Amino acid sequence: MVANYRELDVYELAREGKQRIFRLSHRFPKEEMYSLIDHIRRV
Repeated sequence: MVANYRELDVYELAREGKQRIFRLSHRFPKEEMYSLIDHIRRV
């Protein structure tokens, strides 16, 4: 049994994916900072 949702493999994969998106988005050009990065992080 799973006692906590954080024990789920899918939760861990989603968390790692989110962290990767944030790291990669820091490399985007400055003119893209507010529109494209904001959209990517919300999706």
